[in-house]
Amino acid sequence: MQHFKKIIFYSLLAILVYFLFKVGGGQEQHRLIKDMWNLGHIILFMLLSIIILNMKPLYNKSLIFKFFIITLVSLILGPATEAIQLLVRREFSIHDIANDFIGAYLGLLIYIISNKTKTTTTRFGAGMLALFLLSIGFRDIAPTIVDEIAIYDSFPVLAGFESDAEINRWELVNVRTVRDEQHPISGSHSLKAEYLPATYSSLSLLHMKSDWRGHEQLLFSIYSVNQQNIPFEIKVHDQYHSRTGGGYGDRFNKNIILKQGWNFINIPLIQIAASPNGRIMDMSKINKLSLFTYKLLKPTTFYIDDIRLL
Repeated sequence: MQHFKKIIFYSLLAILVYFLFKVGGGQEQHRLIKDMWNLGHIILFMLLSIIILNMKPLYNKSLIFKFFIITLVSLILGPATEAIQLLVRREFSIHDIANDFIGAYLGLLIYIISNKTKTTTTRFGAGMLALFLLSIGFRDIAPTIVDEIAIYDSFPVLAGFESDAEINRWELVNVRTVRDEQHPISGSHSLKAEYLPATYSSLSLLHMKSDWRGHEQLLFSIYSVNQQNIPFEIKVHDQYHSRTGGGYGDRFNKNIILKQGWNFINIPLIQIAASPNGRIMDMSKINKLSLFTYKLLKPTTFYIDDIRLL
């Protein structure tokens, strides 16, 4: 029976390693999936720590010595696993290394908790430390879950900028943003976006409810402080476009001119759906809305608000 348990344990470990390095979170994956995926580092190193601590050479060693061994192994394997991920086109992440250490020390604490030769006080203290490390390990996923709930609660509003958390839903390229109480069209805040001179300066909504079916229009408002008219571009695409690396003709593109003051944009969703060449855009899997400028010559400020479906 004990031998069978070891087989199951090592099989699960091998499966975890395979999925962590071979499959990966993927750039097109939902951010919640990515955050959950990062927890795999904690689980992996927790299991490795438990395996090492149950090896016979460590049976009679002191707790301090075991702590040293676990730390040393993490210092070696943590960066090594990140280097390996570079070979499968994943990024080197200090964040993941931190999770490796959290997992390793969790394994040590579980080892202490399960050791009945330790005093009740020692095991209780280890339990409290384990809960503390778990809270650190879940430091990213908890705010993400809260914000995902807010996204679904506010839908069909895609962005109203009434909370600081909304800023994290956007990808910024050569753009500086801040929530601002000037020029709101709805609620008390708008997004002040300073577009900087560059070939492309873009503000892209990545985290939103992706299913736009059942709606007819995309609406949003932009206030321009500029006296001159500013060329502006809107881009929308679905998950298929992201996954296949589709080009300009595989997405929705619209050029507009922003005049001084409020500009109210209204785009029929039927136009977005029909925009890719040779196919219909999957309106149940919209995953990016970009607002960008091209070859901007000087910093330009816009106030963006009330992006919604109707």
